[in-house]
Amino acid sequence: MRRALISLGACFVGVACSAPAGLQVDEAVVAVPAGPVTAAYFVLTNHEADSDRLVGVRSGTGNAELHRSFVDGDRMSMEPIAEMIVGGGAVIRFAPGGFHVMLFEVDALEPGQMVPITLEFENAGDLEFEARVVPYSEIEP
Repeated sequence: MRRALISLGACFVGVACSAPAGLQVDEAVVAVPAGPVTAAYFVLTNHEADSDRLVGVRSGTGNAELHRSFVDGDRMSMEPIAEMIVGGGAVIRFAPGGFHVMLFEVDALEPGQMVPITLEFENAGDLEFEARVVPYSEIEP
């Protein structure tokens, strides 16, 4: 019961969401797009002892994919990822230069707007939240 309250409490502090017990999203932001593509960043926490598999993502503002950035020789690259294990007790930061959600075919977004995002988990189901649109300069790496 306490874990469910922790997850629900997080929904009212800076991030609106619908959370399966044990999973929590904090610090959710979307960069103001310079074109039809942008990215979402956030912190994902699994308060449960058991792992779960993140198998997809969707958004009401355009097509969405899970991505990871990595260094390839002397340049930065990125690629889509089909799934991700979220270990029991894990805290995963989706941030520039690492994991993130790519949003494609987005309409113009202005600072302060909220973007609905849903993370799809194999066992826990859907984790819905909203990310606030901010200038890229306000996003912490």
